[in-house]
Amino acid sequence: MFSEFKFSFRVLVILLFCLKGFSQDLLIDLKTNSDLKFFSLGNQIHFSVNDSIYRHQSNTFEYVTTSQIGDIDFEQIQDSLFSKRGGGTLFELKNDFKLDTLIYAPKMETSFFSAAKFVHNDTIISFGGYGNFVMNNKVIFFTKTNTEWGYYDDSTPESLKPPPGRVNLFNYYDNNLYIFHMHIKADAPGPENRESNYNVFQFDFKTKNWSQPGKANKLEELKNKGHIIYNLKNKLIVKGIDNIHLFDLKDQTWIEYKNTSSILSNITNFIISNDNEIIVATSIRNKIRVRSFPFKHFFKNKLSDGDIIQNNDIKYIGLLALLIPLIIFIRRTNGNKALKNKTEKLIEKIKVDLSSKELELLNDLLTNSPDPVTFKKILSYFDEMISYESKKMKVRITVKSLNTKLEKHLKSSSPLIIEKNKDDKRMFQVKFRN
Repeated sequence: MFSEFKFSFRVLVILLFCLKGFSQDLLIDLKTNSDLKFFSLGNQIHFSVNDSIYRHQSNTFEYVTTSQIGDIDFEQIQDSLFSKRGGGTLFELKNDFKLDTLIYAPKMETSFFSAAKFVHNDTIISFGGYGNFVMNNKVIFFTKTNTEWGYYDDSTPESLKPPPGRVNLFNYYDNNLYIFHMHIKADAPGPENRESNYNVFQFDFKTKNWSQPGKANKLEELKNKGHIIYNLKNKLIVKGIDNIHLFDLKDQTWIEYKNTSSILSNITNFIISNDNEIIVATSIRNKIRVRSFPFKHFFKNKLSDGDIIQNNDIKYIGLLALLIPLIIFIRRTNGNKALKNKTEKLIEKIKVDLSSKELELLNDLLTNSPDPVTFKKILSYFDEMISYESKKMKVRITVKSLNTKLEKHLKSSSPLIIEKNKDDKRMFQVKFRN
């Protein structure tokens, strides 16, 4: 009898753990048909409905006060920094939830709708945006010691910068700004004509240069299918009917999961409270319900994965196969002087468009050709203080970016190829496609 009781007790404990793993915690119910907006202050999650502010405390949300930051015209840049939607006036949120004006810029109030705003070191950065039917592609900055916005030092030729437009999706990480999706001016006449642009643009704050590492093809595909995108901190949740995608903007990878949760059909907003929990707002019949779920409740049953940034579309084939042997031939034979000068000018033109690491890689490729350059060699380009995983990611980004720029200048498909080392299959290397 005791053994039967012991067995039943174990079964009960296991069931309780299972239920806990798939449980949901109701945090608050609100009767309203207004929109709810999540935001974080420090390590605490808040949300606003109209001008009412609620703070996450233990297993509930408690009403705090009223504040202007709940207004749709205000948007959070980072933590206590807010801006007026579309404008250049900046505010700092105080402990009493009142806004203190850092800079008053009324002339810019209609110029920066849908701009990318973020904090780089101690500097507030804004890129792009639109207003009064005019789009821009300027990088501007503000610090507390300034009394006005200024133009950030940008040494990139205008032809290589992102087109002017509204920024729909961006991420700032590791001293780099990544633009994943913009709306730009369409070729059709009329000030309201817009078209989507999923070319990925990268601004390196160390080199102060723009580059174009590729295109966000997966995002474009999902958006065209009518999937809904929720932009979280360094992550995207892209919701479909029978699947859900999790995009990691830091690692620049995505994973597709099978949608097994009925909750998703009524979701209005998400926020990630920690690595193991996600807080969800759902709306049904003039009532908003805020609940917390284990992260794995939504992200299980993996279907597929991939990289966010892919190489640009193929337009021309074969030119590099002619160009590289031509360069080698000219170097070895010191042939026709005019042809040699023309080739060298093309190489110099390419080099102007490259970051310092891309230039270093190109020089090694030209020196070693037709032999490859190992990833181990490229890792040595970067500071030893950087973690190994970060350096691996930088190597991948550098190779992809150089490949994209060579495609553009040489009008050739994938001029660089990545392959495994024949002697050590764990090692990768890159070389010209010959």
